[in-house]
Amino acid sequence: MSNDTLRLTGELTLANAAAQLAAGQRFLSAAPAGAVLTFDLRQIARADTCALALVCQWSRQAANHAQTLRWANVPPNVLALARAHAAEEVFADSPERAGANVGGANPPADEASLA
Repeated sequence: MSNDTLRLTGELTLANAAAQLAAGQRFLSAAPAGAVLTFDLRQIARADTCALALVCQWSRQAANHAQTLRWANVPPNVLALARAHAAEEVFADSPERAGANVGGANPPADEASLA
């Protein structure tokens, strides 16, 4: 198994979803079956609901190729979007999710707003 990381930058928004999707797909396609791959979101400046669509698509592609995805440095607003759309399970192994009240009725006080 390999452990490779794609460090995403910029935005995960409708305005650039196609370019980000293609970058992620190339990254996944270049890795062998059984690889453990990490998407690092530390450099994501802004995200909207398109971020969830991208994450879900990359997760499906990885599953189809027997790859394991990890998520690093998931911004609080992306976790909040996932929770709001009942999609938080996609970040199940994220250290950021482990420390958050994901799925709970009350978000942590320090969580960024969706705006």
